Amino acid sequence: MSADDQPAVPVFFLSDSTGISAETMGNALLIQFPDLRFERHLIPFITTVEAARRVVAILDEVMAGPATPLVFSTTAVPEIRDALHTSTCPLIDFFDLHISQVESILGVKGLHIASRLHGVGDIKRYNARMAAVEYAMDTTTGRARGPWTRPT
Repeated sequence: MSADDQPAVPVFFLSDSTGISAETMGNALLIQFPDLRFERHLIPFITTVEAARRVVAILDEVMAGPATPLVFSTTAVPEIRDALHTSTCPLIDFFDLHISQVESILGVKGLHIASRLHGVGDIKRYNARMAAVEYAMDTTTGRARGPWTRPT
């Protein structure tokens, strides 16, 4: 059976923020499988346990499909991560996989709070990058979200 005959593997990127980190790290792994087809889904801003439970319902429904889904998560809040881990889907939890090792090396417990990544580094550079991403999205999809107009 060729890759074209196989169903696409559903892939979910979960985040308590924009999902950029989950997508980047997940896609870095997925590119190692060029013969497979992936159907990618981003679910950002999972900020409550209730929202996490709604995501679990979606994931569990997809689990009943023809291909086993992959789930990549970068959620930081323990209660939200715990809720997501109740899914029957295989979940690659980037935060959980590494935070305890980093805490052990540093000898200090981390905060385990959401949306901290965007405060790292040069905030002006980050804001400029986000403006560029929004511009690209607006001009390539035709959406009128930002202060820019679609080129004619």
